[in-house]
Amino acid sequence: MGSGKLPERVVIGVDIVKSGGSDLSQYLYSIAMIRGTSVTSVDEGSLGRLIRLLWDNRPSVLAVDNILELGGTRRNLGKILKLIPPDTEIIQVTLDGKRTAALKEVATKAGISLGREKLDSRRSAALIAVLAALGYGESLNIFERKVKINVYMGRSGNAGGSRSSKYKRNLRGAVARVVKKIREDLERAGIDYDVTIRRSRGGMEKASFIVYAPREELYGIVKKAKGRDVIVKIRPVIRKDFLTFEEVTKPRRYLIVGFDPGTKVGIALIDLDGKPVLITSGKNLDRGSIATLISKEGIPAIVATDKSPVPDMVKKLASMLNAQVYVPPRSLSTAEKELIVADFMAKHGVQVRNTHERDALSAAIKAFRIYEEKLRKLASKVKEMGLPAAGLQHYKARLLSDEPLSSIIEDIINDAVKEGVKPLKERVRVAETPKPDEVVKDLRKKIDELVRERDLYRVRVKELERELDEMKNKVAEIQSSLTQEVLRDRKVTELTQRVSNLEAYVNKLKAENETLKKLHSEVVKAVERVISGELVIVPSLTGRCTLKYVKEGMTWFVDDVSLLSPSLLRNTIKWKYSLILHPKDSRYVAELITKYLIPAAVAKEVWVIGDCIRAVNGSVYEELGRAKAKIDEIKEASERRFTLADLENLLKEYRNSRTRLVSAQTQGCED
Repeated sequence: MGSGKLPERVVIGVDIVKSGGSDLSQYLYSIAMIRGTSVTSVDEGSLGRLIRLLWDNRPSVLAVDNILELGGTRRNLGKILKLIPPDTEIIQVTLDGKRTAALKEVATKAGISLGREKLDSRRSAALIAVLAALGYGESLNIFERKVKINVYMGRSGNAGGSRSSKYKRNLRGAVARVVKKIREDLERAGIDYDVTIRRSRGGMEKASFIVYAPREELYGIVKKAKGRDVIVKIRPVIRKDFLTFEEVTKPRRYLIVGFDPGTKVGIALIDLDGKPVLITSGKNLDRGSIATLISKEGIPAIVATDKSPVPDMVKKLASMLNAQVYVPPRSLSTAEKELIVADFMAKHGVQVRNTHERDALSAAIKAFRIYEEKLRKLASKVKEMGLPAAGLQHYKARLLSDEPLSSIIEDIINDAVKEGVKPLKERVRVAETPKPDEVVKDLRKKIDELVRERDLYRVRVKELERELDEMKNKVAEIQSSLTQEVLRDRKVTELTQRVSNLEAYVNKLKAENETLKKLHSEVVKAVERVISGELVIVPSLTGRCTLKYVKEGMTWFVDDVSLLSPSLLRNTIKWKYSLILHPKDSRYVAELITKYLIPAAVAKEVWVIGDCIRAVNGSVYEELGRAKAKIDEIKEASERRFTLADLENLLKEYRNSRTRLVSAQTQGCED
């Protein structure tokens, strides 16, 4: 084994100094750090400083005296909690089971004497850290055992132009490949998940995973990514009830759950007496949230669907709830669902708000009706035998698992005897016999329900017969004209595409024609002015044009001085060219004349006539003449620079140097 020391445990205690309301950047905290057994620092800082310290030091515990003070509101607190390192435990030192105590009270309990003076924020932060290090307080279960993974395109896909569709397909294809890899990695690791996908032509727009595992289990399996094509974000899910410290006692009634999965889900709960418990729906509810919602209402015994075969989401929910699945022999039709739900709503005075709730409720009712007769027999038998009717929920739930009714009744009797129930004969003797009037009343009520149901079915049958006749006529019409329509659609599609191509080609020709017309007009004007002597023609000094007109002493027009490379300048000097510059490059004329001895002038007007021809104002040649004269002066001055006076000075300097040399030699000999 190695001899290195174990890393010291780090605890950070935080107390609020100043609240910033809804603006988290204005919050100020006192931050105390304990490393091992010593308080190493106590200072103040903003939220940014607090989060940086948490990530730099990765403490095992972040201690507070009131978690809500960190952000002021649940919304702000949720933002902060997502920034805290996932391996840092959050402890509220003032919690003792279900009870919240004052900070001084906890300190006294820990044997820390504070005196009567009021604690300032820094001392409070240090005290909070010390109490957490000593093991006081309760750990807050902030995050659920699930993680949300979002995968979407890294760019908008609005590239524009003719390649826009292909560009979007490439991005969607990239998203689809990433989603496929994440699914494969999760399944290979045996991690349960749900995924909602928004598909588009050529791939996927985005996908949202709900992974039922803590964040640390995904390290090395799924990674965050922020690329040009695809972005993958991973974030833990904060518990909605993390600020509720009281224990919630689950009701013991058993439930039949109707579930309609999808982007918007429908949920319907009825108890084993056939009474409604909850009917609701919602968007983007993950399986964990649905399971929590159901479990708060009771113990799910059956998860029912209106579709056959059963959807995977229904199977997964039933597995999570440890319930069995009810699947109808065939998918329920819309007419069946409407009749089932209409009768239930009339009987119990409830309403459904949308088709999702209707489908979920019809599935739950259908499942209940499968077991309704058995449940009624059980309740009737218990009543007949004079056994207590309370506490039958557990026995009814066993009926849903297809246990024999006789076996369940025997267990009820045995349990009743154990609890000291009066003798059965005595209880049977005092049991009341139903009155004839009540029996007749119940029968009439049942008959009325059946008559109402029959009437509903009759109306629906007539509607379906009418729809069937309409569909038959429509099918006949479609069959008679199918071939002609197909051929016509193909021809129309082909012609539409040709028209579109021709329109694009015509637009292109129009643009070219407008350009040529403009150029033609300018060329005509330029030629007229050349004839009148206002303009002169000069070739353009570009690579392909110089190959056509190579002659010593030529005059060239330079469209852009930046094109004058060193090699081109050398050729210009060699061939004794003169240069006419564009007005925008006038500042380079002096440099060309004085430094390179190249005659240069600036054109006042420039007309473009073809690729290699330019027309400029004729007066520019006068400027070129003046430039050549100036160059001649510069050359002449350089040739006359070594004059007779220069020669005399040179000889005088030579004589002086010889005299100094002779004096030095004579002095040496004398020494």
